[in-house]
Order: sequence, then C-alpha cells, then structure tokens
Amino acid sequence: KCPNVKFKFLFRNMSEAIESLDKYNLNKFYESGQISIQTNVEKHSDLLNIVASARGVLIPSYYPTTGEFFLLESLGLGKVILCFNSGVHKELISHEKNGMISEVNDIDKFSYNINKINNDNSLCNEISIEASNLFKILMNDNNFAPAIQRIFTN
Repeated sequence: KCPNVKFKFLFRNMSEAIESLDKYNLNKFYESGQISIQTNVEKHSDLLNIVASARGVLIPSYYPTTGEFFLLESLGLGKVILCFNSGVHKELISHEKNGMISEVNDIDKFSYNINKINNDNSLCNEISIEASNLFKILMNDNNFAPAIQRIFTN
C-alpha cells in the first residue's frame, strides 16, 4: 500500500531475515528493492546511525511494552514516529503533531500515514520538530520521573 516508500528492516542475521520475509510473504518487496535488509548491527551507535538517516520510524507492534526506549531514542533524533495507539504510544503521540498514530490493526490508516509522511515534506518537518520537543520535555529531570511513573501506572 506504499509503493513509493523504501523500507529498511534490521535483523540479527540473514537467516532470520529470510525466515521473516517468508513468514510474512514479503519476498516480492525484497526482490523489487522496496525492502532492504541490514544485518549485523553490532553496536547501539550503528542502530542510531541507521535511524538518524531515516525519514521516519515505524513501530508496528501493538504490544504495550514494546519499543519504549527505541521510541525515546527516535524522538530524540527528531524522527516521525508511526505507530498504533496502544501502550505508551497513545500516551505520548498526538496524531500529526509529534507523530502519526493509527488504531490498532488499521493497516489502511497505518499505510496512509506512511504515504502522507513520504509525500508531505512540510508536515514531516513540523512533526520532526515537535518530536524533538517532546523528547526534551520527557528527558527534563523535572518531568522525566513523574511522566514515566504516570505512563506506567495507568
């Protein structure tokens, strides 16, 4: 549903990548070049460099405890977060303000959001600025502990 978007998938090794491509029927996208695979991301800084060069970061999991640190790091890099409205995501992300959020399992809306960010440079830049601002607010010593406590106790 996003024919003009390139995706980079990160895996520990190529056999894990091939297994996932097969499992989720993604081989045609890999073969066409729409999906590229990166393996052997050995250091945390390697991951951050990959994220820093991305236009946005997809967090497709709808599990409430998946990716909070990755979410924070991506916000800190000023990346547009595209996610579902579950867990901490629904607490932090405001649609088209500091990220793009979809209802859980609404793949059409998730795809629409990806395409919108890919095609609207102005919106992408505005959201990136607000993502950075959100990160600064969350990481401020006066806000961090109370915000995290509120998020994880609700």
